[in-house]
Amino acid sequence: MVTFSQGYASKRPTRIVFLDVDGTLIRKGSAVVPERTRAAVWAVRERGIKVVLATGRPLHNVVPIAEQLELTREGGWVIADNGAITAQLTGRRLRPVHVVRRSPFNPLGAFMVAMATYPEVIMAVEDLGKGWRVNSPLDNKHLSGRVRTVPEKKLWEYDVTRAAVRAPGIAGLVPRIEGAGFTAYADGPNHVDITAPGVSKFAEAAWLCNEWRINLVDAAAAGDGLNDCGLLRSVGWGCAMTGAPQEVLDVANCFTGSAEQEGIVMFLDSLVPSETVTPVLPTRTTAGAR
Repeated sequence: MVTFSQGYASKRPTRIVFLDVDGTLIRKGSAVVPERTRAAVWAVRERGIKVVLATGRPLHNVVPIAEQLELTREGGWVIADNGAITAQLTGRRLRPVHVVRRSPFNPLGAFMVAMATYPEVIMAVEDLGKGWRVNSPLDNKHLSGRVRTVPEKKLWEYDVTRAAVRAPGIAGLVPRIEGAGFTAYADGPNHVDITAPGVSKFAEAAWLCNEWRINLVDAAAAGDGLNDCGLLRSVGWGCAMTGAPQEVLDVANCFTGSAEQEGIVMFLDSLVPSETVTPVLPTRTTAGAR
């Protein structure tokens, strides 16, 4: 595995790079992209390499990051909600994104698994582009935007693109939630994000690459979370951040410094344009209903 250090970066021909946000482009808990990181992203785009944000953030929380990176000026793309949403940035103030693909599902089955073990579980569903609906008030550490408390039955009365459950130790329920037919990722020991079966950052990255006739071998990605594993494993140049779980380090080709150290800058500096053009590729996986 290649390790990036100050002043050294192995060059890698690339046509597109998928970038996680929290813990990769910015430190967790921050909303500001550091200046050196912004400059590195701009330099990659100037070299003719596509940049796509691929994040667990909900759509309304991705746009401010994309604006800081100036991705809105040229109709950039984002993968949000761990792959449940793929959208193009419009640059308009009132409608800043155009949703191209979404994976709706009914969360009741996942909630039933959670309620069976944790009767006082806090459940949430995303209001696309706005915020969240929850069954009980909670802090906003994991939920951004407007948070409204509603009766439980309102959480599953129609399909959503993302749900979440919170309770002490609930991360241990991930295998059971997945066994009930959902995609689930733990974000710490007390929070689980839930999406439709087959949804992932990788699935949407593969779709975009197919649309743009880019082989995954000519793609790069960087991330620090378990939701990045499929993508880092599948692209030609996958980079894990220092401090990422061992499962993430195990599937990456290289690793770099943490978000606090702006390690992403050295990874981005390693990317050079590739002129490879490939035929349209078959879709490698589906990501739920479209």
